[in-house]
Amino acid sequence: MQGTFGVAFAILSFRQAEINPAAYRRLFMSDSDANTNPRFRWLMVASIVVGLTAASYMTFESLSFLQNGDTGHRLCSFSTRINCDASVTSPYAFVQGMPGVPIAWVAFLFFVSIAGLLSVARWLPKCAFVASATLAVLCVMAASVSAWMFMILIFKLKTICLPCVSIQIASYCLCAISILSLRGFLRSVRWSSVVVLFMGVQAFYGGGLAALLNFETNHLEPKPVDVAREVNRYLVEPAKLDPSLLPSALGKSTGDKIQILCFIDFQCPECRKTASLLPGWLGNLKDKCRIIHRQFPLDAAVNPYKPNGMHTQAGLAAKAAISFHRLGISEPLEQRMFKNQRSLSLQTIFNLAAAANVNTNSLFQMMESAETRDALAHDIELAHASGVSATPTLFIDGRQVTLYYEPEVLRGIVTAELARQEPQRSLGKLDN
Repeated sequence: MQGTFGVAFAILSFRQAEINPAAYRRLFMSDSDANTNPRFRWLMVASIVVGLTAASYMTFESLSFLQNGDTGHRLCSFSTRINCDASVTSPYAFVQGMPGVPIAWVAFLFFVSIAGLLSVARWLPKCAFVASATLAVLCVMAASVSAWMFMILIFKLKTICLPCVSIQIASYCLCAISILSLRGFLRSVRWSSVVVLFMGVQAFYGGGLAALLNFETNHLEPKPVDVAREVNRYLVEPAKLDPSLLPSALGKSTGDKIQILCFIDFQCPECRKTASLLPGWLGNLKDKCRIIHRQFPLDAAVNPYKPNGMHTQAGLAAKAAISFHRLGISEPLEQRMFKNQRSLSLQTIFNLAAAANVNTNSLFQMMESAETRDALAHDIELAHASGVSATPTLFIDGRQVTLYYEPEVLRGIVTAELARQEPQRSLGKLDN
C-alpha cells in the first residue's frame, strides 16, 4: 500500500516540478558535468568493471549452491568474520518470491544496463538526456538496495562478504557520480519542486523497505517447529536406504543402539558443523546412538553423479577416511581432517597420520588399494540410490531425517525409534 501511494506521489511531484526546458539540453551535456568529465567517466567505468566482476563471481557461487548444495571452499572466505559462505547460503542471496534467481544476477544485469546507458549518453547526443536520467534513477535505487544489503550483512549475517561489499561500493560510486551530474539540472529548477520530488522518492522507497521488512518477518524469521508432526511424518515415511546393502549391517538399528548413518564430504562446512554438534543435539540420548559416517564427496574426480563438484580434495580425504577406518583410528583423524578442510592435500593427510603414529607409506598404499576404491564407489552408489544429492544427509533405520539440525526433532525421532524397537529387543532377551 505504501509503495502504491509512493509511486502516485512521485508521479504527482514530477508534474508539479516546473523545469526550465533549457535544463534538458544542458543536463549531462556540459563539460563540467560528471558523465563527460574524463576523471569521473573513468571512475564510472572502473566501478562498472568491479561491480560486474564481483556480481559474476557471486552469481556463479549462488548457482553452484543451488545445484550442488553447500560446496564451501570459496575463494573469498578467509575467516569466520570475512567469508562468503553465510552470504551465499542465506535466503537473502535470492530474489524475493524467486528462490532460483540469485540477487547477484540482478546486480550483474544492473551493471550491464549502466554500461549500456553510459554508452548511449556518450555516443548518441539526441538520447543523452533520457539515457542519463534513467542511469541516475537506477543508480539511486541500486545505492538504496546496497545500503539495505550492507545492513543485512553486518547486523543479520554478522559477516563481511568481500564481493558483496565490492558490489555495494561500486553502486555507491555510480550513485555519487550520477548525483554530481545533476548539478546543471538542479540549478534550473525551483527548490520547492526539488523538495516535493525528494519526498515522493522517499515515499516510494519507504514502501519498498516496508515490503522488505514484511518479507523478512513472514519468510526469513525462524518459525517454531511442530515436533510431533515431524516425528510422525518420519515414522510413516517409507525407507529410502536399504540397510542390507551396507557392510556389517551398518545403518540398521540393532541391539540397544540406534544407528545414525550420515553421508558426508570433508570439504563441506555444514558437514563439519554437523559432525561436531550432532552428539550435543542428541543430548542424553547420545549413549543410545551410534553415529556412522559414509562418504559422498562432491568431487568430480571420484563421484560420477557430481560432474560439476568443486571439492577437488574431497575424494582424497574420503579415501583417507576409509583407510583410517580400516586401521581402527577413524574418529580422531576424521575430526582433524574437518578442522583442516580448507587444505586437505596429500601432504596434510600425511602430517595428520604421522601425528597419530601411522606409517605414511602404508597409508598411501591402503588409500590406493582396490579395496578402498571399491568401498568409496560402494558408498557413492548407495548414496545415489538412496536419493542423496547434497551433504550432510542423515538416515535413521533407512529413513531420511530432514530436520536433523533441530535438536528436539532429532531427539523425538530417536525416542520414537527406541520405543518402536523395544518389543524386538524384549523378544531377543526372551530368546536368549
